Amino acid sequence: MIGIFALIGRIILLGYERISFKQASRNKDSILSSALLFGGAGIFLTPLWFFFPFEGNSFLKSLPSAIIYSISFVLYVKSLSSDDVSLVSPLYNFNVLFLLLLSVFFLNETFTWLKFVGILILLYGVSYLDKKNNPIESVKAIFSHKSSRQMMLCSLIMAIGRVIDKSTISEVSPVSYSIALNLNVGIILLAVAMIQGKAKEIFPLISSRWKYLLLGAVSNGYSYAFLLIALLSIEVSLAEPLSMLSIFITIILSKIIFKENIFNRMIGALLMIGGSILLLIN
Repeated sequence: MIGIFALIGRIILLGYERISFKQASRNKDSILSSALLFGGAGIFLTPLWFFFPFEGNSFLKSLPSAIIYSISFVLYVKSLSSDDVSLVSPLYNFNVLFLLLLSVFFLNETFTWLKFVGILILLYGVSYLDKKNNPIESVKAIFSHKSSRQMMLCSLIMAIGRVIDKSTISEVSPVSYSIALNLNVGIILLAVAMIQGKAKEIFPLISSRWKYLLLGAVSNGYSYAFLLIALLSIEVSLAEPLSMLSIFITIILSKIIFKENIFNRMIGALLMIGGSILLLIN
């Protein structure tokens, strides 16, 4: 029962995370916003070290992924802050496709007809995000948006990071690894922002968006914590697909908060989640 409630908590937090990220970073520097959001997530996760073992080598082990994720997270925040959340958020599901393709080519994972059908459904779902006269025109319209291309590139880079994670996560505690990863990302992006001469923007950003930065960091960090709790009693093969339901919360909130047009995008998200689930089936 605890696992079910934890999974529900993860879905809710993931759904709200994208909304708070947009509210925190809109019309602000994406690198600095990402540093505060993801570094903050690491800080808010540190109390978990009271319950799980702290491993100092987690910082070194997570550094390669942190460098890659730093790029991915900036693209993620930039995409969310510059366009409709209900348009770009479903495109994040493409990381499942990219992860599959990378696993097939580099980890010798089997590619089946079921996965091929999943890809077709995923692509068809994309056509509903910006509905035109036919699916091809719709897909073209989607990729005419810079924000959509940014989210797709984010998904690809994220998938590369996941492949690296697979080779290192077995060597350290997942909790310790996650905390160190977020803290590393925050440090890397903050250093980049400082090099770019944006230090003077830190406190104005915090003072003007502190509420959304706080909510975004907490929802991002503890959505992962809830996943860890859920996995104590729920198989990962079930928990991950169910986590995708968070996109519906995001889309509904985007209608309520940002007044976005969501009808076709709900259909597209449903199709994309269905296709993604097929990609996860072994």
